[in-house]
Amino acid sequence: MAKDMLAREGKIKPAAVKGPDAGARKGGGAAAEFLETAVRVAARKAARTEGMEMTHFLQKAVETYLLATRALEGDLAERITAKRTLIDTAVTKAREIDANGGFDEHFVLTVLRSLTSTDSARRLYETATGGALTDDKAPRRAGVNQQLARVIKAAVGARAKRNDKGKLARAQVTGEVVTSYTLLEK
Repeated sequence: MAKDMLAREGKIKPAAVKGPDAGARKGGGAAAEFLETAVRVAARKAARTEGMEMTHFLQKAVETYLLATRALEGDLAERITAKRTLIDTAVTKAREIDANGGFDEHFVLTVLRSLTSTDSARRLYETATGGALTDDKAPRRAGVNQQLARVIKAAVGARAKRNDKGKLARAQVTGEVVTSYTLLEK
């Protein structure tokens, strides 16, 4: 209880407060703290099974519900549906490439190249981002690319590679779906 009061007063970080939920927070992030512990633990397990981070898992659940109940309509529903399909396809493609020995530090780029090699996937990407495949000014490109990179990494159990100084190792490219990405390792 004293730690709770210190946390409220800003003297210690809330994450330092230990309680019955402390272990459930690991890897779950703030996105799920509103859930009952048992629900959060079950959701985290389901997210791992699906090869997703908890935040993406919850986002997908909400978007799926809103689409199913027709709470989203028109262009928004089309865009969210395109993004959902693209992300689900990216997870499948990442697992397939990894199973065939295609994992390397440039795995994000490899999967994105493969993913967008068909006309149908390019159309999904363009609908989801609001611009052409290599249009780096597309309004939702950065957000979609970040989500794709996260799900690709999670789908194969990879982690971000770090350089000698402990900073994220990144690559920059031109003329691709992404302009930069974090290198991965297992």
